[in-house]
Amino acid sequence: MKWSTAQCWGGIVLILVLFSACTWRQAEQTLWPDVSHSHAATTAEWTRMGQIYSGLQTRIRIRATYKSEPWRDSFVRRWEAEYGLSPQESAAMQDAQSQEYRQGATFVVALSSSDSKLAQLDWSDGLWRLQLVHSGNRIDPVDLRPLEWPHPKLETFFPYAKPWLQFYEVRFPVVVEDGPFQLLLGGPGGPIRLQWDTASPS
Repeated sequence: MKWSTAQCWGGIVLILVLFSACTWRQAEQTLWPDVSHSHAATTAEWTRMGQIYSGLQTRIRIRATYKSEPWRDSFVRRWEAEYGLSPQESAAMQDAQSQEYRQGATFVVALSSSDSKLAQLDWSDGLWRLQLVHSGNRIDPVDLRPLEWPHPKLETFFPYAKPWLQFYEVRFPVVVEDGPFQLLLGGPGGPIRLQWDTASPS
């Protein structure tokens, strides 16, 4: 059977489309390992990224995951699966996560820079200022601390984790249950604005 020129071109286009789809899936797996896992997908949904440039160079990159109620539920399920929790332990962990959620908006923030000093969040040096913007108000954090988990553990619960990222946990004294809100990183070359909306997280 002879193929017409149109059929040949159609076959070539189909092959290119399939190849592009495979390439995208490979890239997705590189950026988000284990993306098929529900927790990885939930983390991607509640994570935002931004960067500051100096000329043509990237000065600093930031990723921030908002620990929303859906994210916390997913976190407990993944922890339960990884550590083999009993039903009682799982219920206790779920209760602890609910209590922490009600104490204020919490984010896990990861910074990277070719200059390691720029990737440090430290209230004392005044280099960066991190604020929550919600309902027209700018709110300073009440707690900011390094998240010093071993890398395999970070990678399990935050699939974008890489060895060169500096992780921090930041808590603000308000709960954001409705509407859009921003995490604002101010500093040299900034600011970076990362935005979420509880009604439409992604």
